[in-house]
Amino acid sequence: MQQQRKYQEAIALLEKVRDQQKGKAGVYYNALEALGHAYAVAGQRAAAERIIAELKACPEDREMTEPVRIYV
Repeated sequence: MQQQRKYQEAIALLEKVRDQQKGKAGVYYNALEALGHAYAVAGQRAAAERIIAELKACPEDREMTEPVRIYV
C-alpha cells in the first residue's frame, strides 16, 4: 500500500491488526513498528513519535519476527 500511497488505508489496517494482536508479543510489536513506519511516511510525525516512545518502553527482550525501522 505504501507504493500506491494509500497511507490512510494502510494505517487503518495496521491499527486494527495492532489492536487485535495486543498481548501476542511478536506479532504485536511487528504491527506496532509497521504502524509507526506508516505514520512516518504519511507525514504524521506526532503519531510516529508516539509509536517510537511506546516501542522504547517495551521490554528489551521482546519477541520480533522481522525488524522494522522508523525514521521521522
